[in-house]
Amino acid sequence: MPESQLPSGHGQTYRPDIDGLRAIAVLAVLLYHVGGFGLSGGFGGVDVFFVISGYLITTIIQREIEAGTFSLLNFYERRIRRIFPALVAVAVAATAVSAMLLLPEDFKEYGKSLLNLMAISSNYYFLRKTGYFDAAAGEKPLLHTWSLAVEEQFYIVFPLLLLVLSRFGRRAVILGLVVLAAGSFMTSIAALDRAPARAFFATPGRVWELLVGVLTALMGPAMITSRVQREAVAAVGLALIAYGYFFYSDATPFPGPAALVFCIGAALVIYAGTNGGETLTGRVLSSPLFAGIGLISYSVYLWHWPLIVFVRYRFPELFSGEGAAIIGLRFTLVTASLVLGFLSWRFIERPFRARAGTSAQRYAYAWFLGLTAALIAVALPVIKLKGLPERWPREVGEMLKESERPEGVCKPIATAGPWPKEACRIGPESAAAGTLLWGDSHAQMLMDGFETARRQSNQTVIVAALIACPPLAGVTLTGRAREEQCRALGDNVLTALAESGVRTVVMAARWAYYAEGVGDDMGGGRPMQLSPDGIANNPAVFTALFEDTVRRVLALGREVVIIGPIPEHRFHVSSAMARNLVWQQAPPPELPRAVFDERQRHVRPLLERLDALPGVRVLYPDRIFCGGATCRYAQEKWPLYVDPNHLTLAGIKQMAPLINEIFALKPGE
Repeated sequence: MPESQLPSGHGQTYRPDIDGLRAIAVLAVLLYHVGGFGLSGGFGGVDVFFVISGYLITTIIQREIEAGTFSLLNFYERRIRRIFPALVAVAVAATAVSAMLLLPEDFKEYGKSLLNLMAISSNYYFLRKTGYFDAAAGEKPLLHTWSLAVEEQFYIVFPLLLLVLSRFGRRAVILGLVVLAAGSFMTSIAALDRAPARAFFATPGRVWELLVGVLTALMGPAMITSRVQREAVAAVGLALIAYGYFFYSDATPFPGPAALVFCIGAALVIYAGTNGGETLTGRVLSSPLFAGIGLISYSVYLWHWPLIVFVRYRFPELFSGEGAAIIGLRFTLVTASLVLGFLSWRFIERPFRARAGTSAQRYAYAWFLGLTAALIAVALPVIKLKGLPERWPREVGEMLKESERPEGVCKPIATAGPWPKEACRIGPESAAAGTLLWGDSHAQMLMDGFETARRQSNQTVIVAALIACPPLAGVTLTGRAREEQCRALGDNVLTALAESGVRTVVMAARWAYYAEGVGDDMGGGRPMQLSPDGIANNPAVFTALFEDTVRRVLALGREVVIIGPIPEHRFHVSSAMARNLVWQQAPPPELPRAVFDERQRHVRPLLERLDALPGVRVLYPDRIFCGGATCRYAQEKWPLYVDPNHLTLAGIKQMAPLINEIFALKPGE
């Protein structure tokens, strides 16, 4: 997006219609984020920017290569002066507001996003954290910088690629870029079903959009032979963009083929105006209003999202208003974004662009490195000190401390014996382990409860648990970093069981995540694919693996206890409760029981079948957390959850009756 802020020049005739195209791109994104203006597909404005950036960057580089004046140092120095000043201003302002406004956990996450912003990797950070359309997106002040990271990564590689290909002639350049664009497009399509967040955020699946602009620039003078053709091409291009803005929505699989309407549309509008061609579409886009907004579009884009996030974070009730109130809020946010964008362009962007010469180049690099180091130096302690909870009243600190897991509950196994290296023990090494707790992070969170129960029963517990790794033997987690480790853990646990004295195997996990293939909360951006056959097969694969694993444990003569699903909420519970405490924000509504039941539609019947097997017991936490119509997330204004689906220590105490059942403890023991 930053390169779209270059004047359409550097030796070429200035094209105000491209500034106008920038304007409709940034306005679409802005109105989409504010909501209520009917642009349900306004997120496609980013794709229009990608095409513009690819077009402009190529016209500059290609001309300098042909003239023999191209310099990588000069190129990167210009990128720094155009991208970095306004970006740093936004980062500094957002950090200051975050320090005053964000609660500890949210501030810690902000510190991580700031660190990744400075490392030019924010798109991959947000890929790991959330989906662009998830509820969590609305609380990440730097989320919009993912698109800058994509462009910056492209800028690092593309000039080098163009230099290499240029040695083999124009045909090699175009052929090489077409092949690269096709590969990127296919990557986007392949990821769309299996990993939609990766398709959206990751650079390999986005490069083709920039290359559409690149290839538009390399096509040379317009091959349109008549005014009628030129008008038609421009009108069709603008119509394609408008179609995406008004007829796409958050439910549209994106990017993939759906992004073509934005990219082809932008390319057609740009190409219709090449070689001095003028169209009615171009004249509209070249009007002072559109061209003016286009000039400030980069700064508008940078400032609008943190502004919206901070207002929503502090005053969420404003966004649930109706009538004149919500309309007034939306217009205020749009106006404030445009004003901030203009001020940033006038007093930050323009002054830094005006510098030139060798000394300016040295200054730019030194300034870039110094401020990058400074912002990293700010981000690191924010992360290390867990969001600086001392900024808040003692009650908030106590509430959030309740969410922290005590360290050292599960200790390394000195004499590992048959157990895999990931396993640990709760209890003395001298006592024989009679129970195994096997699962993912939902098993890990129960360790504190198991520590209390096993102490009362004088037992030792072996724990074999990895985050996002279900206790299913032979499981394949396609595309996950721990795929091999997870599958090996399942196999090793079964082998160890056969050689150990463990009598009871407790299986605990976020079952619906694996059965459905997707999360059902604010962090549900990353699909969970259990086999190479696709997410659509998750229920069948999950059922088969679960039944097979339970039967294999039973065949070893062990008892199986399955802890059923914990209700999953759709917001960060401890943060919401803390905001209720300090700002009296209305707490979110409780989860409807019907929503929980629908989420477990593949899990519950399976658990009921397994519960009927000799040697299997199923314990249901929803009987503790859910009443007749809803499932609670708090007790007496105290959070029972850390996040949408992991329990606090208070929540684990609620689980005591179930855990005591495992150890055959009577109530009150």
